[in-house]
Amino acid sequence: MRIDVDQYLRQVARDLEGVRKATPLAGRRVIVTGAAGTGGQALGARSTELGARIVGLDLHADASAPVPVVGCDLTDPSR
Repeated sequence: MRIDVDQYLRQVARDLEGVRKATPLAGRRVIVTGAAGTGGQALGARSTELGARIVGLDLHADASAPVPVVGCDLTDPSR
């Protein structure tokens, strides 16, 4: 699957505009798939700014990512 990352990030920004600024995601836990990619990193960073606790999933774990990224393949039925 391919997406236009810039278009996706603009849509995420539009979707989050109407969210109350005080505590829109405070205390929420969010799982971000594709977290090591550009879109996943942006979504994780923005969700963190809004108060969420983020765990990212991607094919490979990434200790250097701004949010914890757990390595897992959601497309592999044997896992």
